[in-house]
Amino acid sequence: MPTGARVDGFTLSFDRLGSVGRTPVVLLHGWPGDRTDMASVAERLGDEFDVVVPDLRGFGASDKHLRDPGDHYSLVAQARSVTGLMEELGLSRVVLGGYDIGSRVGQQIAKDRPDLLSAMVITPPAPGVGSRILSEDPFRE
Repeated sequence: MPTGARVDGFTLSFDRLGSVGRTPVVLLHGWPGDRTDMASVAERLGDEFDVVVPDLRGFGASDKHLRDPGDHYSLVAQARSVTGLMEELGLSRVVLGGYDIGSRVGQQIAKDRPDLLSAMVITPPAPGVGSRILSEDPFRE
């Protein structure tokens, strides 16, 4: 399993399927998952796209450090690591997909580095369903 460049002392593990040079797709998992959550989606896309599926900081096989979560595991920090991986792999015009916390990290990437993206496909940005998703409490989880 390959790992990306260090960003803020964190290295992300990732899977890559499909063909380099095709339209890149980056898939971001939710909480408390890891990259294997996206395995069946990645397999379906692999015939026609260059699919990269990382473990976010602190998840799966990516680095986990005992550091201040507000600084090192925030959306901004997570987005820096994913952006660093995309840059290291030479990806641009990425279709970014994510669910749960992965959708929030994706939205942060779109805010910080819109130049790297061509489209986003996201599902609920917080755990839960119904009106609970509209309150602030799930975001603190």
